[in-house]
Amino acid sequence: MLGSGDPPTDRGARRVRPGELERHANDGFEAPDEAFLQYCDNRSQLLADHMEAAGH
Repeated sequence: MLGSGDPPTDRGARRVRPGELERHANDGFEAPDEAFLQYCDNRSQLLADHMEAAGH
C-alpha cells in the first residue's frame, strides 16, 4: 500500500508516506464512511441503550 520496503525509521518521513497513497487506495475508505454517515438509526441512542443493557 505504501510501496515496497519497510517503513522509514524517521518519524517525519513516515508522516509523509500516507500522502503518497494513490487515489484508488483512498477510495476504499469512502464507501464505508458514506455508509456510516447515511445510517438512519440514532447511533447515540443505540450506544446508550447498549450501555444500559450492559449495566454501565
